[in-house]
Amino acid sequence: MKSVIVFILFLVLSLSAFSITNEADITNNVGWVEKLGDKANFDVQVTNIDNSTKRFQYFIDSNKPTVLILAYYSCPKMCTFLLDGVLDVVNSTDKIRPGLDYNLVALSFDYKDTFKTSGFKQEKYNKKLAANEEWGFFSAGAETIDAVTNSVGFKFKEDGDEFAHPAGII
Repeated sequence: MKSVIVFILFLVLSLSAFSITNEADITNNVGWVEKLGDKANFDVQVTNIDNSTKRFQYFIDSNKPTVLILAYYSCPKMCTFLLDGVLDVVNSTDKIRPGLDYNLVALSFDYKDTFKTSGFKQEKYNKKLAANEEWGFFSAGAETIDAVTNSVGFKFKEDGDEFAHPAGII
């Protein structure tokens, strides 16, 4: 429990570490817009680690709840901590498991990420799950990323080679 509190505290404190210096820009263009009751847009094209591009909903079992994580795979800070934290939480219980009881999926919001970068992340995190469990990692083009992030209220901004962005799990 202590590690979860430290993780949440880290996420909150890291918001001040954005490299965009214009606070108004951060306030207006980075963060979350509450979308309670809305559904994530999975009717878009994404690419899996096998370089197969299909509608996101094709890769998701509609009979199971879905946990969606938005992260860019080359993020040097928050995204890695978020993904590591999700793995810690997933492995803290054996009562519900990804791929068996729910869909666990990550979508990069960096259009420069490819099936190869998704593959590296999926290999890293899935090797810490049981063989019959799955955490899917996907990439997509800018139009798909905009459709998904807008549908869940995730606002981010490109900042040089990085992004100013919030963290969270949907």
